[in-house]
Amino acid sequence: MAQLAAGDDYRMRSGGGGGYGDPHARPAAVVADDVRLGYVSVKAAKELYRVVVDAVTFVVDEKGTRRLREGGRIKAKSPRTKSKQTAARRQSR
Repeated sequence: MAQLAAGDDYRMRSGGGGGYGDPHARPAAVVADDVRLGYVSVKAAKELYRVVVDAVTFVVDEKGTRRLREGGRIKAKSPRTKSKQTAARRQSR
């Protein structure tokens, strides 16, 4: 653990915050830089940003990225969807 004295400054940088905007619209080169700097993993780049990055060279696989991004958005289920389905099942009993 760091020991700080009165008047010392402490600065911390981290990635993976809430972010701003659609993660799939983030430029692939910027995501690759985030991977290179250790802010996100290769797996997170692919799953969260839909960017395929080589784990050794940190080069973007343009074809793989295009294929992922053209696949359309993954729509999250609304929390209410499950409860509506459950209610419908209960009524049909």
